[in-house]
Amino acid sequence: MRKAQVLGQTISYSLSENGIHLFNDRALHQLIKENPNQGVILLAQNIKGDFKSVKGRELQITDESLKAEIWGHYYFEKIYILFRYILQLILLRKLENRLNDSLQEYDCSEKNHDPNRWIWDILSGFNRVFTLFMQDKKTPIP
Repeated sequence: MRKAQVLGQTISYSLSENGIHLFNDRALHQLIKENPNQGVILLAQNIKGDFKSVKGRELQITDESLKAEIWGHYYFEKIYILFRYILQLILLRKLENRLNDSLQEYDCSEKNHDPNRWIWDILSGFNRVFTLFMQDKKTPIP
């Protein structure tokens, strides 16, 4: 397990040959809650820099696509938790278990290893619009 310090939060993650895996914990939630814009982009840059140091090559995910994916996982979880009981009511246990498992960590991999990369790449084109609805709560430290 690796650690990144971002705006006062200690973010835990791991690296694989073709991606990064953010542990979905309180520190990650706090960072996104307090600084969804600057905090997430700093996190993306920090972890991509670590990937390059360890793997000797650039991670083939843009900062903006990674930012969109982190937001996507975080906000999906917020909505899913509110409506998870519906899956329980209609006896879709396999789907519920799969979604619950996917919430353990945010798997962010390169195009040839992540079937959803194209979605995050497209959504990243709307990041400026998304930021209109998400304001950082404290001034980031340069």
